[in-house]
This record gives sequence, C-alpha cells and structure tokens, in this order.
Amino acid sequence: LNLSIDSDVNAETPVTLTVKNVTAEDALNRVLASADYFFAVKNNMLFVKSTTTKTYELGFPAVVQTYNTDLGGDMLGGATTGSTGGTMVKGNIAQKTESDKSAYNFWDVIEKSLDKIIGAKTGPQQITVNRLTGTIVVTATKKNLEKIENYLNTIKKVINRQVLIEAKIIEVTLSDGLQFGIN
Repeated sequence: LNLSIDSDVNAETPVTLTVKNVTAEDALNRVLASADYFFAVKNNMLFVKSTTTKTYELGFPAVVQTYNTDLGGDMLGGATTGSTGGTMVKGNIAQKTESDKSAYNFWDVIEKSLDKIIGAKTGPQQITVNRLTGTIVVTATKKNLEKIENYLNTIKKVINRQVLIEAKIIEVTLSDGLQFGIN
C-alpha cells in the first residue's frame, strides 16, 4: 500500500506489537489504535490521521425549562373583634420556591461535559453544538471520540426512558347496608 500521513501524525511514535494469524487490517487497526490514530484504505492508499470528525444527533428540543411557585398573603384574613381592645388576629405566610435554572439548561450542560471529556483542546480537536437541529459535530482523537460516543449514548438512554403507568378506576357506592367498610 502507498502511505499518506497527515501532518499532525507523529510518524516516530514507537509501537511494539506481536501478532500471529491476523489479517493486515486487524494488525493495522491494532497498531494505529495503540498510537491513538485513525486509518483508512482507499484505492491502494493507506491514509493515517490523528483526528476525524463525527456527527451525533440527540433530537432534544432547544427548550429552557423554568419552575416558579409563589404562595402567600394574609392567610388569616386580618380579622379584628370589637372596638374596645378585643383580640386582634393577623398574620402573613409566605413561601417561594424556584428551580435551579442552570440545571434545566440541557445544551449548556452537554457542551460543558463534552469540553471536559476532551480536556485541553490540543490541535484540531473541537466540538460544535447546533441547538436548533439537536446535532453535535465532534473532531477529536480516537480515544476522545470513543469517550464522547459512550457519554452521548448514555445521555440518549436517559432521555428516552419512558414509564408505563397502568391505572384502574373503580367506582364504589356506599350505603347504610355496608357497615364494615371496604377492604
């Protein structure tokens, strides 16, 4: 095979390998995987490169969810009795609950997680997230691409979880003849 090596591939990387009874493709795959490189064979040419680009689809809508609840006011009615110094009952009850807005921003969390998986972006490694289409384009080394693929497959499994709920509605009419209640 003729050999074409990308400029960012270190051709001097030492690899030690002992193989017996394997195909040339299996041997190439093993040698280049241990050096964290990709390869392709086309038209009697062996192409070796350090990164490749892959597109993933999550299919999650670009939605930011928020949750707010307010409860409060003069719950006791501000009641007063008599004008001669009778008892006065007055009070306020207030409660406010808000969600963690950053926890519901799905795409920001995905981007930060993918950046951490790649770590320090060296060379041509990059991640592009298209929130509108729900796609992620990743250019990375072989090992980082495998980590990202595992992470995104886990995310897909979690997002697509469904719960089956079976409910039975039973109507009961009570009368004076039923003195023992319902079991």
